[in-house]
Amino acid sequence: MRIDGYKIAPYAYLSGANLSGVDLSGANLSSAYLSSANLSSAYLSSANLSGANLSSANLSGANLSGANLSGAYLRGADLSGVDLSGANLSGVDLSGVDLSGANLRGADVVSRLVGRATRDDGYEFFLWKLQDGTERVVAGCRYLTLDAYRAHAQSYPSHSKRKQTEAILAYFETLWLLA
Repeated sequence: MRIDGYKIAPYAYLSGANLSGVDLSGANLSSAYLSSANLSSAYLSSANLSGANLSSANLSGANLSGANLSGAYLRGADLSGVDLSGANLSGVDLSGVDLSGANLRGADVVSRLVGRATRDDGYEFFLWKLQDGTERVVAGCRYLTLDAYRAHAQSYPSHSKRKQTEAILAYFETLWLLA
């Protein structure tokens, strides 16, 4: 299949491709190289992106509901406002991925939301329990363990911001022990 001159197939080389707003629902892009591709607002519902390299790709506002992203490489990708409901994210490292406003409801990587808190500046924090029994704190573009987020918070230049974040993380620690 070809769309806008791009070959849409497993193992396709689509680095830097502009597929913004394109309907790729059900497409098989397994193991495709989509590094730095623009897939903003693309419709990728039920697409197979397993093993794909989506590093630094722009997927903001895309519909990835029911998509298979197992084993995909997403480091540095923009997934802000993305619909990942029902998506398979098993084996995906979401470190450094912007998940702000993303819908993860029913995504295979997440078992359940454990807690939510908001700092005085409006910055929201979410504590997720993953299927493998580990935890992740999602806040803005951060997707870190509690320990890693504690370390990150130490770099905040603002004392107030650091203290509020530490209080949220302490609250999450308590929730985690009860989860």
